[in-house]
Amino acid sequence: MVLRGRSRSHFQIIHWVPVQADALCLFDVLQSHEVRNPVARSLCINYPYDDNVYDPVYQYQFLFGDALLVIPVTTQETVKKIYLPEGKWYDLNTEELLSGKKEMIKQNPIYQIPVYVRQSSIIPMQALVQSTKEIPADTLFVHVYYGSEKNEFDYYEDRGDGMEYQKGDYCERTITFDPTERKIIFSAQTGSFHSVFRKIQVLFHGFGGGLNGATVNGVSQPVQTCSVRLLDGLEYLEDYYDRSLYHSLRNAEPHLKQESLTFDNSTNEIVIHF
Repeated sequence: MVLRGRSRSHFQIIHWVPVQADALCLFDVLQSHEVRNPVARSLCINYPYDDNVYDPVYQYQFLFGDALLVIPVTTQETVKKIYLPEGKWYDLNTEELLSGKKEMIKQNPIYQIPVYVRQSSIIPMQALVQSTKEIPADTLFVHVYYGSEKNEFDYYEDRGDGMEYQKGDYCERTITFDPTERKIIFSAQTGSFHSVFRKIQVLFHGFGGGLNGATVNGVSQPVQTCSVRLLDGLEYLEDYYDRSLYHSLRNAEPHLKQESLTFDNSTNEIVIHF
């Protein structure tokens, strides 16, 4: 059941895990190809001088791209000893911010996989589709996790099949999060592909409710409050669990709140000040 939920989530995170040249690739694959790093990789690749990552207790933990730390569990492991490497990490399921270089015991519901998000991460997602040939809804969701470090993400989009991208029929742009300047920048698009997304919604995680207002290319835009889970372990399990059990699990989950900003997509540079 956890697997079913995660397989559906793959097609929501497809713009972080896109299809190009008929092969399933992470968005970071463009960068991974250049530096010859695998997309899903052992912690020892990024943290070779951290003795803890070589401990057999943590041998199955892995990084998925640069943003996500995944701790595989079985349905029998409701308590798990885990290790967070250097840096600051958000618990994806609670959005609690934790300092790294620390071992800890994690209480884990059987329907969740422990996942942690590195601070300052940028994660684009789309509405659920059943295959890469299906056209998603018209809004691109860009999740930004607050952190003290500047970060960039290379966004890429194309038809999802064929070879036209080799002729320039693609959309590529850089998304930059700059906490010092308090801005998020979508660079001007390169490539001739017309994005399927008419709207962009930026979701601000860990910003502490401190967004009193924001501007998009100098024009004031309303900031909305919402409640969104990047991955929801219970979302597709209502038909499998006893109704009362399902609702008791749902009610026990923390109520997450974020702020969001929605605006028109454009091939030109988009600058958000917050």
